[in-house]
Amino acid sequence: MRDLSKAIQMQGWSAQEYADARERRDGPHRDILRDYILDNQKWGAWDSRLAREAMGITDDDGTR
Repeated sequence: MRDLSKAIQMQGWSAQEYADARERRDGPHRDILRDYILDNQKWGAWDSRLAREAMGITDDDGTR
């Protein structure tokens, strides 16, 4: 069973994490914020994975 409300929430969180990473990466303090940028990207990927799971999408779906 697909949990679309959870998927939408996870996608929103993922988009925000990626946006935060992009904003910090493009900012004047990117070297100082390197660890935060990597952390935003990691959590963005994590939330994306959870969203895919909530929708019932697996990594194998992309290879068919």
